[in-house]
Amino acid sequence: MVPPFRPKHMEKYAKTKKLVLGHEAFDIFGTAKDQTELETKLVAAYDKARDEIERQAAKVERVMKAYEKEDEEEGKEEEK
Repeated sequence: MVPPFRPKHMEKYAKTKKLVLGHEAFDIFGTAKDQTELETKLVAAYDKARDEIERQAAKVERVMKAYEKEDEEEGKEEEK
């Protein structure tokens, strides 16, 4: 069976999300009208990126557990 995710999937996913966050932060610094707006938008962008990374990590964990369980079951069937 082919694993559903490539090695270092989460590392690459998180790196991409952080890169996007950097671009968003740069835009926020250029468009914010005052300190409060700047802080609010930066925190919202950070929270969004963090939540997306956490959701993806949970998804990968669930899928990999199911994959490993299925792989174990196939191994048991082959032994019979």
